[in-house]
Amino acid sequence: MKNLVVTTAVLSKTSKTIIEINENLQFDIIPQKCIPNEKNAADYELQIVKLKGDFKLQNVSFHLGDCNFKDENTFLQHSVFIDGKTEHIFSLLTDDVKFDVVVSAVYELKVDEFQMKFLKPFESFHGRIILSDYDNKIFEYTVNKGPKDFVVITVKGDEGVRINGETGDYTFYDSVNCDISHKLSFVFKAKH
Repeated sequence: MKNLVVTTAVLSKTSKTIIEINENLQFDIIPQKCIPNEKNAADYELQIVKLKGDFKLQNVSFHLGDCNFKDENTFLQHSVFIDGKTEHIFSLLTDDVKFDVVVSAVYELKVDEFQMKFLKPFESFHGRIILSDYDNKIFEYTVNKGPKDFVVITVKGDEGVRINGETGDYTFYDSVNCDISHKLSFVFKAKH
């Protein structure tokens, strides 16, 4: 099955830009020539050179619109927008990319101000996060009060789980002078 994959790159007017999606999919964008257009300005002709993989470029765009294709392997871009800063968006259709099926669960960790406010410095308490929609997967967390009015909260991560994009334990801090409401994203392999 072919998948639509979208990536971005900042293009160069003078040298090739290498775009690598993964180890199986890579292409270069090579500036060819500058040609005048009907608006008394110039367009750059850019060649697409496939290095790895089987794909069909569907679209090239940037923040002001689409680029025009001259043919399957060449597109035109107004010269002003190849400036070393403007990100171009490439969408391509390929079967050289496989997607892993994962669970992406969101949990809002809430800690009431009164649970923390009257802790003495260097006291802590523990809690549990139960993801009831995901086989009651459990994550332990600890709330540690330091010498000032801040707490450090650590959510213990399981092997193969990313919490807010991090593998292992996830730690953040906040004030004890207000309720804490902190969104957590749990990503892990789905059961088949």
